[in-house]
Amino acid sequence: MSGTSRSSSSSGVRRIKQAPEHFAALAASLPGVETVLDAPAGRGEVAAALQQQQLQVTALDTRPEEFDVPGLRCWNSDLNRRLEFDDASFDLVVCRDAIGRLESHVNTLREFHRLLKPGGWLLLSTPNLLSLGARLSFCLVGGPRLAFRPPTDRARRKGVDSINPHDYFTLRAVLRRVGFRIDRVATHAFGRSSLALAPLAPLVALTTRWALAREREPLQRQANAEIAKHVLSRELLFGTQLLLLARREAR
Repeated sequence: MSGTSRSSSSSGVRRIKQAPEHFAALAASLPGVETVLDAPAGRGEVAAALQQQQLQVTALDTRPEEFDVPGLRCWNSDLNRRLEFDDASFDLVVCRDAIGRLESHVNTLREFHRLLKPGGWLLLSTPNLLSLGARLSFCLVGGPRLAFRPPTDRARRKGVDSINPHDYFTLRAVLRRVGFRIDRVATHAFGRSSLALAPLAPLVALTTRWALAREREPLQRQANAEIAKHVLSRELLFGTQLLLLARREAR
């Protein structure tokens, strides 16, 4: 796929820019994708880019009045609740930078599984909490950035505050339990603070592999081999954003 700044590796890791057109280009490159759910759609940047790829787009958001894509309706819907679409309605669900803002992310991912056809795709992004820079910031200030501020006691606007942040480990566990298999992980940019901490990468790799090797359950030990490839990749050690592409398994 040209124009997506994507490089391949044997571990299934990719580097993909996060601009809407690159989300759309990746969506168009996936086999069997015609119908797409963009949730939440925001102002419609991703939805518009998806339309330009000749895909059939359904958009939803809690603030549909802010959606601005001529000729395309945005449904008023809350991702914390059951979505009013039939089972197996879509080939792809795109969820950009929203999973950490939801009160009920497990139910949301379960809903995405219901709405996808067997073999359908889920593409989501969220801040990368396992980068070296984020790890140091957690140690110093308790948040993923040195400029971290905790969520306010009262929500400024529904769905704006990051009240439920997730790292790769927790997202992977939920995705597997509701019926997804991760196809690849990616990022759109490398952070300067994480790159400056590159000398710590060998120590992080050593301690991570030691922790994963303590698993005694055989099947999970096999899964941990893939986990190690992902969390010790340059994309997760240095990337500012975590981008996950997962595929719906038949249940």
